[in-house]
Amino acid sequence: MSEILVVEDNVSLAASYCSDLSQSGFNVHSADTIEAALQILETHHSILVVLTEYRLRDGDGLSLVTLFRMRNPNRSWVEFVLVTGHGTLEIAQLAIHAEIRQFLTKPVAPPVLTRAIQTAAESAQSRQRTMMARDTLSNKLSDILDAVSSLIPTKKVIQTNGKEVAPDYRSLASNLLALEMRRHAILTTIGISEREWIVLIQVYNTFINHKFITIKSAAYDLSLPLSTLIRIVNELCERGYLNRRVDPLDGRRSFIELTTKGGSAVEAVIKSDYTINPK
Repeated sequence: MSEILVVEDNVSLAASYCSDLSQSGFNVHSADTIEAALQILETHHSILVVLTEYRLRDGDGLSLVTLFRMRNPNRSWVEFVLVTGHGTLEIAQLAIHAEIRQFLTKPVAPPVLTRAIQTAAESAQSRQRTMMARDTLSNKLSDILDAVSSLIPTKKVIQTNGKEVAPDYRSLASNLLALEMRRHAILTTIGISEREWIVLIQVYNTFINHKFITIKSAAYDLSLPLSTLIRIVNELCERGYLNRRVDPLDGRRSFIELTTKGGSAVEAVIKSDYTINPK
């Protein structure tokens, strides 16, 4: 049973929404202010969808979305559905910039409301599963990085007899070459270039650390010209590996994030069965 939060300061409308959704099988919570809604969201992490009125006593629904996203970057799967009696183009554009995918205009018929919430809940569940899978992959990536790091020698290796000898660079180089060749083969198979891979793994690394990354900051981190990175990002977006998301607090900049396809591409490399066994 999906958990839903209804944020509405009109008592009769709130009761109507809660009743309709409860009868449709949802577990419904309710709040009449932004602060009350945030408190419920902090204590009920299983809530998947928030149905919020645009105009509230202590602000508006878009402010609720922004505050929640800022405080809970690791719960980006939560979906918001905006309800308003003032369905202007400006509000619709603001809702899109805040990544609100469902926008309802009053009066809302019960079947329309239920269908919108059901769609949002299914989307939230899908995104949640994807994020959990990526967390699992991040642990595997950490293990792989640890394995590779263990191959990087110190200047000298001390044998059991106490004598200092130079490390076996030939064996280490052979193993690292095998690793690089396997990775290159996988990238070639899925049609991703080396530069595109660097961008994808940078975005992935940012994601698993529950942070956001802009095109400008990615260009700086990767030491790439901004124009070059923009071209790579555009190509990856066109092919469905990345998404651009407008910053709700500053419409002049955009965040880049992995799509499900992009996550699967990274997964194909991380989960590949290569092990390094020094000879």
